[in-house]
Amino acid sequence: MKYVIGTGIEVTDYRRTQEALEDLNQRIILLHETAHRLEEMTKEEDVYQLTVHAAEEILGFPLCTLDIYEEDKLVPKAMANGVPPGASQPVPLSEETLATKTYLTGKAYVLGRPDDDPSARPTRSEFRSVISAPIGKFGVFQVASEKENAFSEQDVRLIELLLGHTMQAISRIRLQNELREQARRDPLTGVYNRRYFNEVVEQELIRSRRYEHPIGFLMIDVDNFKQINDRFGHQMGDRVLQEVANLLVAQVRESDIVVRYGGDEFLVMLIETDGRADVVKARIQEAVKERNETGESFPFPITLSIGTAHWDPEKRESIEQVLARADKWMYASKGAHRGTG
Repeated sequence: MKYVIGTGIEVTDYRRTQEALEDLNQRIILLHETAHRLEEMTKEEDVYQLTVHAAEEILGFPLCTLDIYEEDKLVPKAMANGVPPGASQPVPLSEETLATKTYLTGKAYVLGRPDDDPSARPTRSEFRSVISAPIGKFGVFQVASEKENAFSEQDVRLIELLLGHTMQAISRIRLQNELREQARRDPLTGVYNRRYFNEVVEQELIRSRRYEHPIGFLMIDVDNFKQINDRFGHQMGDRVLQEVANLLVAQVRESDIVVRYGGDEFLVMLIETDGRADVVKARIQEAVKERNETGESFPFPITLSIGTAHWDPEKRESIEQVLARADKWMYASKGAHRGTG
């Protein structure tokens, strides 16, 4: 009789072990499928959402959050459906929490009870167990449970397997974005280059027609630039171009586009504007005047000639015609005001 009972227990244990192994194998297969999907993604936001979805649906964690490092803070980017509203808030790295500790040390932590680590500071009192794992240098992923000692070593390994793919996806997307941004930028001044302008202007024309907003353009030339190069050298000329680029960026909105159009010419595209080009022109000229009086000392004043024009979505005018008009007024400004207006 004992033999029969013992055999029954052994068979039951064997079945349980087999079922656990099959479950683990199935979850690993699904995680690999998730990894392939992560490899195809082009937006970080999609990576965040898929990571949380995989943790929730494949690994069975209804309480999980994903935070990304931004400007000395860990900022929530995605959370499972089971996470209560307001349970996850931005946390400065200067605060001592389990999330910041995880990010700064680059180590995963598993807490079976809230008092295992005084720095845990659960966001809600009902959270009893926590896994806190780093996503490389990018952020932190946390899983919580309302039960004590809810997580196993296997849970941690599966999370780290998932986060490894998440980290690779974020790294790839950021590198691609950085390379794309570098291709759009003028290497000397840091503003956009002419190639990028040619790409984006058609998109802006479509938006302008749809919303019936005109686009303003400023064509800008650095006065006496050839003489500056000839007399003071190309390094001084480069400094002047960098100074002008910085000044232009500071005087327009973030949504506007500053372009090094060629040589010592710059182009500013004012998005969704109506008669604002002349206002911006006056502001730039005032900033140049103030910079000459109080800014870094050059052995000469910097002056700009600026021509303005608007593209009106109601008129049948090409972008080439509008830029030609701005260019014409720029040279008229140069001749009439000797670079002062």
